[in-house]
Amino acid sequence: MATERLTRTEVLMGAQVGVMRRIASYLKLRDNNRDPKGDELTWDRDIEGALGELAFCKWADIHWTGSINTFHDPDAGVDIQVRTTKLSSGCLIVRADDKREDKYVLVTGIHPTYQIRGWVYGHEAQKPEFVRDDESWFVPITKLRPLESLSVATKKP
Repeated sequence: MATERLTRTEVLMGAQVGVMRRIASYLKLRDNNRDPKGDELTWDRDIEGALGELAFCKWADIHWTGSINTFHDPDAGVDIQVRTTKLSSGCLIVRADDKREDKYVLVTGIHPTYQIRGWVYGHEAQKPEFVRDDESWFVPITKLRPLESLSVATKKP
């Protein structure tokens, strides 16, 4: 596990990206516009998700694009998807339509401090022991590969 603390400027930049992502989803009337426990817009999910990506990229010393409406494109490098949760004991979520060959990194925390917990390939997450519903797998922190084993490529070979 590694810890990364964002500066105030980084939090502002990441929060702006998160808000733009939420508005883009709202304007396209995507199904994920609502919190599963109610009908409030989930601004914090998009903001913390963007900040988690930024924290990972800062730790990995690579550029963060802060892209919007680029679903299934890598969040970092050429093949890394970053999944963020506020829960320190949270799981890494991989969905049925995620790329099996990509690397999925779990980041936990709340701005400005994040913990980069570990990673797995998409196909490693898609095991019966991790399934919670028909379209998602939840990998516990204890089943993640250590960060030291993660190779971060920034260009395609």
